Amino acid sequence: MISVVDSAATALILSAASAADIQNAALSTGCAKGFRDVYKLNEIEAEIVELLLDGALNKQIGFDLALPEYTVENYLRRIYAKVGVKNRSALVSHYYRFTAGN
Repeated sequence: MISVVDSAATALILSAASAADIQNAALSTGCAKGFRDVYKLNEIEAEIVELLLDGALNKQIGFDLALPEYTVENYLRRIYAKVGVKNRSALVSHYYRFTAGN
């Protein structure tokens, strides 16, 4: 389960990034594909990361992908393990650092 503090930290990270940085990272399929390839994310995991980067919470991600919320939580745990982070704010931060360097 994601804490309020974690969600607040994610919001802070996203608000700190400039609109151009977010747009470039989100629209650059080469960077997104590079992130997906490096961390061996499957298609659903990559979709979950994209929705998470858009600020969606687990319930909304589940709704958008027609998955139960607990399944989204399981996917997130696997994504965190693959990327080597502990929570969604760390994943967001790591993603933007990764895409800025590529």
